[in-house]
Order: sequence, then structure tokens, then C-alpha cells
Amino acid sequence: MYRVEHEQLAEALKKLREKSGLTRRELATLIIKPQSFVAKIELGMQPIYVWELYDWRDAVNSNPSTVLSGI
Repeated sequence: MYRVEHEQLAEALKKLREKSGLTRRELATLIIKPQSFVAKIELGMQPIYVWELYDWRDAVNSNPSTVLSGI
């Protein structure tokens, strides 16, 4: 089921990665996922689980509430 919030989250995660200066490949290595996982999340093609959100947060040195506050 598609929701606007899903698209907003995907965009917010992409911006966090870009702000941290990481490429998709570098982020994928840090969170121990394939690069395609990062791409699919950022393109809104795949949902992200809460524990994956925490991994993403740790890799980009951010806070999940920062991501979620704009949605």
C-alpha cells in the first residue's frame, strides 16, 4: 500500500545519506546490506524496518526523530 509518508521518508533518508557525504555503496557497506537495498529504500521501492532505520541512523550519525519529524 502506497502512502505519501513512505515517499517522504525515502527522500529524508536519501538527504541524510547525502548530508553525511556517503555514497550508496559506502552506506550499504556500513549497514551490511547490498547497494541495491539502499537504492530501493531511497527510491521508495522497498519499505524499511525500524531496526534498519536505526542502522541507517548510526551509519550517518543522525537521529531517527530527525528523520521522522518532517513526515
